Amino acid sequence: MNSDPNELLTSAAIPNEPRSLEPRKMLTEAEVLALVPFKRATLYNRIRDGRFPRAIHISSNRVCWFADDIARWQNALADSNPYYNPQRPRGKGRRPAVKHNDHDLAR
Repeated sequence: MNSDPNELLTSAAIPNEPRSLEPRKMLTEAEVLALVPFKRATLYNRIRDGRFPRAIHISSNRVCWFADDIARWQNALADSNPYYNPQRPRGKGRRPAVKHNDHDLAR
């Protein structure tokens, strides 16, 4: 059996999750790009590398993503990112003001 590197990111790969008969919201490429902080090329590179859920082909020239797969990916980022710390201080703080001597400015 071939192992799909993106299989872990889809709801079909989670056996304990009950399948609902409710329709799932589908997002277009533009809607997905509005949700993520990177551009189209990075999106497809991450899909190729298995770091983002694969799109579903709904016709020959149309792809969509399930919104719950994207939400699951977003929620998993905090768990898998060793640098994630919601309590970290923001910014570098104020830098000390640079004092210029009058004779330095006259040069």
